[in-house]
Amino acid sequence: MIDRLEKFREQVAAEDAAPRGKMGEAALTKLRAMAGQNKIDALDTERFKNGLLSIAPTDAILGKLIERCSKDGKHAGRRAGKLRYWIMAGYLLGREIDSVPLVNFFSELSPDEAKMTDNQFATQWTNESAKKRLKSRLDRGIIKPELVETESKPREWWNPERCRKQGLCKAGKFCVFSTGKGKPKTRADGKQFCGKVCQEAYPIRLGNQKARELVSLAV
Repeated sequence: MIDRLEKFREQVAAEDAAPRGKMGEAALTKLRAMAGQNKIDALDTERFKNGLLSIAPTDAILGKLIERCSKDGKHAGRRAGKLRYWIMAGYLLGREIDSVPLVNFFSELSPDEAKMTDNQFATQWTNESAKKRLKSRLDRGIIKPELVETESKPREWWNPERCRKQGLCKAGKFCVFSTGKGKPKTRADGKQFCGKVCQEAYPIRLGNQKARELVSLAV
């Protein structure tokens, strides 16, 4: 029987027997540099993602985030409103929105949105519409309720409102006499803070936290 694949087997055997060429020193150096840069890029991406997880999605902070992520920074205020809409709809920073391209994608304005008045823009991107979209995503099982941050579930566990109801220091997790895990000290009746020292330190510690949030955006 004629082996029609014989010549192909001979070619494969010849290639296997041929000496393997070694990578030149220049090519090897370039490959190492590329691998090192990829590692740095991966670390920067992870740091940026962690930074997004730590910030409060207010219009002011979102506007600064967009200014740092976009090339021209135009319409940062209006784009911040659009980005906040998607966050309210359950597309959270550091999760669905976890990179510079995605920050720009979710905040990008169409040509019409850039030209319309503030009132016209506000009627298109309302809180009520965002809540309906969030409910739809929850009902369809796209996201789980425990992963969603809403107005009834504040980002900070020891928030001022919860502390007030439980008779705790208004400083919350910034209480200088925290009893552990961020739980503030019990305050005296009729007082907002547990003491004068904590009351004076609260705005400073709160300001430091906000400063850290802004710094994290520059990562």
